[in-house]
Amino acid sequence: MAGRLFVHVGTHKTGTTSVQVFLRGHAAALRRQGLYVPTTGTTDGQSGHHSLAWELYGDERFDPALGGAEELIEELGRSGAARAIVSAEDLEFLNVHPEALGRFDRMLGEAGWDPVYLAFFRRPEAYAVSLYGTLRARHKVRRCFLSYLRQILKDGAYRTGSEFYEFGRDRFAGRWQAATRPDCLRILDFDESLAAGGPVVALLRAIGIEDEALLAEAAKAPRENPGRRRWLEKRIMKMRSVRGRLDAAIHGPDAEPGPR
Repeated sequence: MAGRLFVHVGTHKTGTTSVQVFLRGHAAALRRQGLYVPTTGTTDGQSGHHSLAWELYGDERFDPALGGAEELIEELGRSGAARAIVSAEDLEFLNVHPEALGRFDRMLGEAGWDPVYLAFFRRPEAYAVSLYGTLRARHKVRRCFLSYLRQILKDGAYRTGSEFYEFGRDRFAGRWQAATRPDCLRILDFDESLAAGGPVVALLRAIGIEDEALLAEAAKAPRENPGRRRWLEKRIMKMRSVRGRLDAAIHGPDAEPGPR
């Protein structure tokens, strides 16, 4: 293998913007640590590799001028790097596009790259609240919160158009590894990361970055906006029957309720 490519696939509402801003803003310092941050597929100077994700699952926002998978592989080859990282939360939608995911994984392997996928997951009740606020702001959901929550209770996931938000980490991991290879996906715990420097620190440690100065900078990155979402989360926490049903929808009928 020519090198290892870390592919940060989100998930949404787990500090992905902070991760991407840090990676792009500290690309030179990371390169000195042996980690290359490509620019192919990015939409501006601080963004993640969103156009790459849009190409892979066929989103109309894909812009060929920004580059896709083939251009990424070409850039990686020119870089001479042994390790690199890309990040885009919309890559999580490949979870329900197994053919596209498998094709991307094979392309990387044939080019000599060993892809390692990383995904953060968070407590489902907190995820439901945070995601709802974002979808409402983007006009991706017009229904009331309880109607939105009922779909999650029914399916253990939320779909809107081509976007599929999986709440069950085991289901996510099973589908991902079925489309790629066993043990190529690392699941990170967003909630645990908040108490240990934040998701940017957790991601850097997961990929082997231990430089104290970089980790100190990473710990300054925004982690979460408490606001009204925190208030709504507390409301859900008080609804024991809903929390039990949420756990059952995600983990199965015999799941133990989450911590109260």
